[in-house]
Amino acid sequence: MEFANVIAQRHSTRHYLESEPLSRQAVLELIGQAQQAPSWKNCQSTRYYVLTKPEAKADFAARCLPPFNAKNVEHAVALFVVTFAKEKSGYRLRAGEPNVPANELADMWGAYDAGLSSDHLLLAAKNGGYDSLVIGIRDADAIRAQLAIPEEEVILSVIALGKGEAEFSKPPRIPVEEQVAFRD
Repeated sequence: MEFANVIAQRHSTRHYLESEPLSRQAVLELIGQAQQAPSWKNCQSTRYYVLTKPEAKADFAARCLPPFNAKNVEHAVALFVVTFAKEKSGYRLRAGEPNVPANELADMWGAYDAGLSSDHLLLAAKNGGYDSLVIGIRDADAIRAQLAIPEEEVILSVIALGKGEAEFSKPPRIPVEEQVAFRD
């Protein structure tokens, strides 16, 4: 697919067709593409916890997502929990010394890097024929317990992938001129 078309056609999907789970190899390929995203000093602090088996996805949705989001991910072929390692992106890392924030954003750089990586994942998935939904309303404590995510990682989002049930109608975007200010 031409890149401009991938961007134009990627949208949030809340209804998926029943289809075969995503294979481990397909997951690794998608994450390999996501890894190509830039990150603070190439620290690559984004982590993905992936569920592909129907029973595991259903149990996760019931325990870790509010009912409306659990319904939104029904029939998704995979769920990706996105995290980032604390005190890496945005920090001055020196052997034998405590990590010191490089600027006022500190761990927000980790969220920024994970967002870039997640975007690469979404676009790679769309290029491969999968639709997606990024979920921010979730129970981080339940997710941490269910997936044994270490305390040293911040849980950001859940990404659902699957084959969209219907044609989409992408909401209009605000005019680009409203988002840009030239200061030549």
